[in-house]
Amino acid sequence: MTEESAVKKTAWGLLIKPAGKNPKVLVDYLKMFLGYRYGIELMEENDVMSAAIKLKDEGKGIRCVLAIQNQSMGSRTSIAALSRNGASPFFLLVPRALLGDYEELCAGMENVFLWDWERVLSKKEPSLLQIIVEAFSKNGIKSLFDGTEDLPYSDLQQKIAEQVSHIDTLPAFPDLVMRLMRVIRDPNAEIEEIEKIISSDPSLMWKLLEVMKTPALAGRRRSDWTLRDVIMRLGIKKVGSIVQQIQLMNSFVTPQDNPFDLRRFWEHSVGTALIADKISSTGAISFETDLEFNDYWLGTLLHDIGKFVLGLFYAEHFSKIADRIDPGQNSRRDFREVEAVFGYAGLHEDIARMLLFKVDAGPGLVEGVANHHTGGENPSDLVSLIHVSNNISKELGLGYLAEEKAVLSPAVLQKLEMTEESVLEIGESLRESVLGEIKQVVDSCLAEKKPKKGKKGRSKAKEEKGLSKQELKSELLKLVERMRKRLEQDTIITQERKNDWLIDLEGLHTQLEKSAYNKSIVLAIVKSLAQSESLRELVDKMIDIFEQLESHAEGNGA
Repeated sequence: MTEESAVKKTAWGLLIKPAGKNPKVLVDYLKMFLGYRYGIELMEENDVMSAAIKLKDEGKGIRCVLAIQNQSMGSRTSIAALSRNGASPFFLLVPRALLGDYEELCAGMENVFLWDWERVLSKKEPSLLQIIVEAFSKNGIKSLFDGTEDLPYSDLQQKIAEQVSHIDTLPAFPDLVMRLMRVIRDPNAEIEEIEKIISSDPSLMWKLLEVMKTPALAGRRRSDWTLRDVIMRLGIKKVGSIVQQIQLMNSFVTPQDNPFDLRRFWEHSVGTALIADKISSTGAISFETDLEFNDYWLGTLLHDIGKFVLGLFYAEHFSKIADRIDPGQNSRRDFREVEAVFGYAGLHEDIARMLLFKVDAGPGLVEGVANHHTGGENPSDLVSLIHVSNNISKELGLGYLAEEKAVLSPAVLQKLEMTEESVLEIGESLRESVLGEIKQVVDSCLAEKKPKKGKKGRSKAKEEKGLSKQELKSELLKLVERMRKRLEQDTIITQERKNDWLIDLEGLHTQLEKSAYNKSIVLAIVKSLAQSESLRELVDKMIDIFEQLESHAEGNGA
């Protein structure tokens, strides 16, 4: 899309805001509501004459005019001009003391709407938003997502991206995140591609290796693992997703005087991602499809990105919502319900949806984030996992506000054939591990320490004389037996998943008893076992021993 075409597609609103004291809460709310619901950005003028000239110059690009007036406008001619003689909506926002005078002045005029601005802080109806929605409907001005239900993703993505391209309160994703997104989606991507992207930023690469030390993400990585080692063991999609997380956490920042608790926000987001990973990897909940790590990891990490945007650009509005979630009451009222009190239920979800359309995050991710509260009419597996993980996170006290409680969607529970109690039981079983891991992961992602220069060469462990080939195989067989016992004692994973892994272990045992095992079969089995949360530590030990076996083979000229 060219810059010229983007300008043509831009929808503007014109706000007349006289110099001096204005109701800031009202101005901010207008910008927020019109921008995020209709894709309308507000131009500002200080007087009626300047506004009339701007309206004439911009033509139909200006969809509506709003005027905040603290004194009488005095002339029906000016009002008629600002409504284009009734052809487009004109909203007059005045003090209650002047409302009667304006009602008399505007009597009989088409497309002119009056509202007393003191009502912005009251519950008296009709609200300003109700008036705007009704007026826009009469004038054929549609919200961003009106009538888009049947559009293919590619068409809808292009439409929304064009309509929100001018909204400067939708932060851009870092270029590195966008490059990684393209690589992760490419089924033919090579390790060298992602390695080159990550290694272009030494600080980022160091943080990734630090994060990989945390048990939550990689079991226990060896201190001598290189970037390539990490990618080869975890795969392009998993490493790419974790690097995106690190980059986003270090790019999205707030001013020092902003009250938004960014650390708490990331702890909730990372906690939700860790919960989703544990549910998926253990089979604690059965899904119809195999969910990709990169989809549920980024989906959970970004599910509340709309809250971050509100906290960054509209801190006062965000604080009002947060204050309404009363810590003194053990209610099931969540953020979305309190948004409804202020006239826009699901505002933070819509913001996230626009942001993900803007960066072309893909249909599954957009749907998962957009429906993470309600689940939608027919929840997908990804929507269900994000929804359940988010609510478990809240129930464990990990919500942005500690007092937030789980509010589970009946549609999601029905799809999963679960009850609220059974979902929360899973959450409770994860409490100890999740609470202990979140701080480690967040600290590693946000660490400011610079990487230290290490000594060249192999680690001390690698330099030491290794065991014989037969001794190494014996150690592997012991690990297989430990894995079998650990699986049998695991009460979280489903019996079906447990049986699959036990069969894998039998196959691995058979291979190890052979004089020469089939390397491709062994690697496939180990990769399968690595999906088990409870086996990750043992799998890492097993990989190290296999590496030593390969060294033996190389030393013997095999």
